[in-house]
Amino acid sequence: MRIYIFLTLFGVVFFTFFVGKYVGRANCQADTVVAQSYMQAEITKKIGEVNEEVLGRGAGDIRRVLREKYTIAE
Repeated sequence: MRIYIFLTLFGVVFFTFFVGKYVGRANCQADTVVAQSYMQAEITKKIGEVNEEVLGRGAGDIRRVLREKYTIAE
């Protein structure tokens, strides 16, 4: 009877170890994803601040500028 109690206790400890390892890995991956998304947002924000004028232009504005600078009539 004691051997069954010992094996059950060993099984519970073994199971708890692997579940804890899996949960810890999942938490670490979630933290990494959050940190990466935060860094990407910061990079996008800095790019927006530096290139504010370029990011604000649309395709129509670029076409107009090219048409004004380069025409066939010249």
